[in-house]
Amino acid sequence: MRLKSFILLSALYLIASSFHGRLWGKEETFWDSRGKRITLEVPVKRAVVTMTYEVVCSLGAMDRVVGISQNAYEFSPVFKALLRKNPSLRRPIIGTPWQIDLEKLTQLNPDVVIMWANNPELLQFLENKGIKVMAFWPDGLKDLFELIEVHGRLFAKEERAKEIIMEMRRFLSYLENKKGNHKRVLILSDPPTRVIADQGIINDVLRCLNAENVACGLGVKYANVSLERIIGWNPDTIFLWRSTSYGPEWILKHPAWQKISAVQNQRVYRMPHLQTWSPSIIGLALWMDQYLHLERIESTTIQELMNAFFKKVFSISWQEVKTYEKD
Repeated sequence: MRLKSFILLSALYLIASSFHGRLWGKEETFWDSRGKRITLEVPVKRAVVTMTYEVVCSLGAMDRVVGISQNAYEFSPVFKALLRKNPSLRRPIIGTPWQIDLEKLTQLNPDVVIMWANNPELLQFLENKGIKVMAFWPDGLKDLFELIEVHGRLFAKEERAKEIIMEMRRFLSYLENKKGNHKRVLILSDPPTRVIADQGIINDVLRCLNAENVACGLGVKYANVSLERIIGWNPDTIFLWRSTSYGPEWILKHPAWQKISAVQNQRVYRMPHLQTWSPSIIGLALWMDQYLHLERIESTTIQELMNAFFKKVFSISWQEVKTYEKD
């Protein structure tokens, strides 16, 4: 009898402990991209997010976010579409990822600020003020998957994070398994001779699409190169980064660019505003694939695939997201 009572009490204690940990929080240790150790009570209750708001939205954890950056409202068609559908997602603006309003941030009293790791001075400034910071810099698909996984732990959405990663991998596998000729790609920024070079996530995606970035290997993320070098690369397809001040027509009509295969074959396209540090990267992969391999997948099929992905991950359709591409 005593043994049964002991077993019952032990079981009740374990259940209560688990419930207590989930309801009132437990401390967990994380490591960010700087190799910095951060201990937080999870699930986080008051986070400020400067760049990974789409990840948080996909997890269904915006109820634990108290502030976001201006970028969400200006540059994320996914967030704009979600906000239109659910206005309660609106959060106070704390500035931009590069310039944070300390007074507003302090008023929000966050448990942690989640931001990019490419501004060490700002990170140090905030930490010197006693603010806990987690900094990330995903430089490849593997890093992005880890970023989503960490956010799942932060917000007690581990299973949802696994679902999202599995869905992303499923779509990438689908694209990898399709047959198509190898393509040589160039991605232009501003000015037109500024190229995207060693951007890990973009280059990982291109490899999944049986394509290569001809500017990869320059040792920098962006590089200014001569037009002669671009002509020498002779890409099959040219993508313009989403924020360029010029469009495809400028490249297609410029006399100096006429020797390039992509120009001769009218294969110059402006990329949509889909983020690369978010599950949205899969939407970008699908979008690129339709122009890289015109013979491989019909555009109607691409639209169906994009709708399926966005509905699964964000509970909105690609058509709803696309509405904000013109903004």
